[in-house]
Amino acid sequence: MRWEDLSEPWKRSFVQAWDAYNNGSIPIGAVLVDREGKVIIEGRNRVHEETAPINQICSNRLAHAEMNVLLQLESNDYQHLGEAGIYSTMEPCIQCFGAIILSKVKNIYFAALDDKLAGATTLKDKHGFIDSRKLVINGPYPVLGDIQMVLRTDFLLRYEADRAEDLIAAHAIDYPIGVALGRHYFQTNKLYEVKGKREAFPKFFDEMAVRIKEMEKAHIR
Repeated sequence: MRWEDLSEPWKRSFVQAWDAYNNGSIPIGAVLVDREGKVIIEGRNRVHEETAPINQICSNRLAHAEMNVLLQLESNDYQHLGEAGIYSTMEPCIQCFGAIILSKVKNIYFAALDDKLAGATTLKDKHGFIDSRKLVINGPYPVLGDIQMVLRTDFLLRYEADRAEDLIAAHAIDYPIGVALGRHYFQTNKLYEVKGKREAFPKFFDEMAVRIKEMEKAHIR
């Protein structure tokens, strides 16, 4: 998998995640697409930031990527969301999953599984109201999930050291390679060296994808 092979929604979701990392927030990005798959709204995590664009939130624990996408919708938009889809680099948490359901967006795409911690898509079949929404959930996606975990692991070790190991241990159950590569990049400072360079991310994405495939082959042997 290479950057050029990604669909536009995935490219823009990961660029948003990279922007979050660059600004000291949790590296998760999301976009909303219309029925034709065209990106119409973008957003990212802004939990640790002091400013946000209009109709987005920051500087509190609710400022998640999916929330900052959905908060940009106007009242009249909701009637057109039946065929819309939301992409996120991480499985939506309980808060964001609930917001997606109430927005009437039916199609959910997420790169990395998060069911050991906050991921909530498994609630789909466990509640009558949620089931009535007829959600179509797509994910997790190989390689994309590991790349998300590279960013997540480096971020946790760099900015949330006091609780990093407990969270990383949970992520490592599903993404041992992504976590291992994230640790390596943290130790070598490689990810941080390109911090703030938005244009550098596609090339770095390709490097991560190659490393992940190499590590997978070595693990299989």
